[in-house]
Amino acid sequence: LIQREIDLGKDWASGHYQVSKLPESMEKLKWAYGSLNSEQEKDFVFRRLELLGRTGQCKVPPGLAGSMTELITVSQEAVRTFARDSICMRLKRLASVDTSLDEADARARSTVSLRDIQRVFNLFHFF
Repeated sequence: LIQREIDLGKDWASGHYQVSKLPESMEKLKWAYGSLNSEQEKDFVFRRLELLGRTGQCKVPPGLAGSMTELITVSQEAVRTFARDSICMRLKRLASVDTSLDEADARARSTVSLRDIQRVFNLFHFF
């Protein structure tokens, strides 16, 4: 039961999909891209909005790109904060598990992705 609780804490951060271990023959092909820091993420969102506007894929009214960038990056950070707090709380309930805030931050960092940002653009374009 305790192991299942630990797994649930890990599952929350990893999303609703299961990732299988790579076969040994493919381990050398694996690449860790890391994640963007807050400023890089904000710059990515703003530049992506500009690009989509120029190509006509997402018509963002002039002056709205900055506000949308801020809204998207703040919402991403709010999800990460919620995830970190939830992960810490769940893992702290287990007396045998010692988790650091750094570990929870690392897990929470991956709760949102660039795909989520792209979904916002797709939704905006739809309306």
